[in-house]
Amino acid sequence: MQGMVYFAVGCLLLFAACNVTTPTAVPLSDRVLHVVMDNNYPPYVFLDSNGDPQGILIDQWKLWEQKTGVRVEISAMDWSNALERMKAGEFDVIDTIFYTEERARFFDYSMPYQKIDVPIFFHRNISGISDARSLYGFSVAVKRGDAAVDVLRTAGVQQLVEYDSYESIIQAARQGKVVVFVMDEPPALYLLYQNGLQAQFRYTYPLYSGQFHRAVHKGDAQTLKLVQDGFNAISAEEYRAIQRKWQGVGRVDSATLRTVGIGAGVLGAIFLAMVLWNRALQITVRQKTAELRKMIDELNQAKAMAQLANQELAHAYDATLAGWADALELREHETAGHSHRVVSLTLDLARRLGLSEEQLVHVRRGALLHDIGKMGIPDSVLLKPTELTKREWEIMKQHPIYAYQLLIGIPYLRPAMDIPYLHHERWDGSGYPLGLKGEAIPLAARIFAVVDVWDALISDRPYRRAWPCQMVLDYLRLQAGKTLDPQVVEAFLQLLQELDVCQTQKPMTDV
Repeated sequence: MQGMVYFAVGCLLLFAACNVTTPTAVPLSDRVLHVVMDNNYPPYVFLDSNGDPQGILIDQWKLWEQKTGVRVEISAMDWSNALERMKAGEFDVIDTIFYTEERARFFDYSMPYQKIDVPIFFHRNISGISDARSLYGFSVAVKRGDAAVDVLRTAGVQQLVEYDSYESIIQAARQGKVVVFVMDEPPALYLLYQNGLQAQFRYTYPLYSGQFHRAVHKGDAQTLKLVQDGFNAISAEEYRAIQRKWQGVGRVDSATLRTVGIGAGVLGAIFLAMVLWNRALQITVRQKTAELRKMIDELNQAKAMAQLANQELAHAYDATLAGWADALELREHETAGHSHRVVSLTLDLARRLGLSEEQLVHVRRGALLHDIGKMGIPDSVLLKPTELTKREWEIMKQHPIYAYQLLIGIPYLRPAMDIPYLHHERWDGSGYPLGLKGEAIPLAARIFAVVDVWDALISDRPYRRAWPCQMVLDYLRLQAGKTLDPQVVEAFLQLLQELDVCQTQKPMTDV
């Protein structure tokens, strides 16, 4: 009897073993992706009258569903709550997130998909606020869990008042409880206008710029790839259609033309003043000035032409900017062609890193004008054939500030300001003029910094001969993760390899 029991048990075990199957992955069609994001970040995401999330990102995720066949469940909530619940494992993906070193301990990030400027907003009755250092003594409102909290504390600003959402900050401002706050620019402007406070508050040049990412739990490469592939499948036209839905469609009207004309006049006045100031400019520069003034006069006459197209205006302005760059290079004859060389490589590298064509317009202008601040540097320093003294170096380091002062009053050049003002910032925080670090440095400035270092070393300068090509490549690899963004350096080295630039000693001439 006992033998029969053993026999029966053995048969059952054998039957079970024969029917064991290897677990299979859940089909994509059956998978649900749980996504969490801020609930108060217009126009990217905000709640409608029924409390349901709407905005640019909601529409993008709906399109992502169609492209991948994976169902998405979106939860929108106060940002600090979203961060904590994501860390606790309640969601697969968190959206609307900036990169910080602290967050990188918990999350892996997608490629950045939207640059966001973060200015300081202050009541119109307050003066003297321009950067983090000028905030000492003020109570500064911030959103709990925001990347701005770390940036401000790193800069020594300790009197922070934390709110649950951007909307609660604006409501406090409406009640007179908040007079200074740091907030991402898109939702700040939206909420100020929504509450009729746009005339009550002014704002600075960006304290820093970050990029929106989507992030997954550390090590979840499968989900990260799924997310990135889905968004890569959305076409540029589909992205633009969503942008147009939520941000409107621009048009050229008389007010726009009037503003453009004024900007052109400002360009002419500033440039003429600089030419008069610098008596050492050669006769060719004076000829270039006459050409530029003629061009600017023609632009001023265009104010009355209400049907003038945006493209025509852009071409005219770009020609003016190119003239500025040429005039500066005539003064710095040893570095002739530098501005135009770095523009070409910067645009190629920016495309490789995913910048849109609209962003590339501003990148091109910024690259052309990257050294325009050197118009304020004396010849004795700028053209010195030997190494600069400590005092002379301090004078040279003022040229990004001069660029800011020259260009900040020209509205159409403000989006291009990142490169002229911040291309000497360094990944490790050792740069100038603001000492920004890591992704706090705008991406355009990080891209240009790599190209600028390359061109500077591969070209003859008054104080040294050009380096051999391989020596420059080795130097870029050495600086990756130190003074230069490692991801940008890697992409640039791949670009140079494809262009086969080391076949000649000075490849930039042909690039």
